[in-house]
Amino acid sequence: MEPDPNRVEAERRIERRLDGDAGVAEAAAALETVAHETRLSLLVLLADRGATETATLADAVPGHCNDVYYHLDTMADAGLAAPVPEASRKTYRPTATGEAFAEDLLAALERLSAVDDA
Repeated sequence: MEPDPNRVEAERRIERRLDGDAGVAEAAAALETVAHETRLSLLVLLADRGATETATLADAVPGHCNDVYYHLDTMADAGLAAPVPEASRKTYRPTATGEAFAEDLLAALERLSAVDDA
């Protein structure tokens, strides 16, 4: 029996994106980071808005401003977000990895939703 060409292509895309064991570890760390609801919300907001002041982000998610700093620092440690040093107020931006991760994750969630609706 011939393998499903869609599955084969999906596996190839995953292999290219994850780039071996190091890529798998990086992806696992990113998934662990965004497994927290606030961090996932912050990542999506940053991917959508680009560089954003921390106070603005804090207004958009539940919790105290100090909690938002903690979550943003955690995301920065995972390579998903980065502080903007030249900003006059504390500001974060998504990294290229964070932006791509958010886009891929949202696309996957949309596909799952479409399957559930079918």
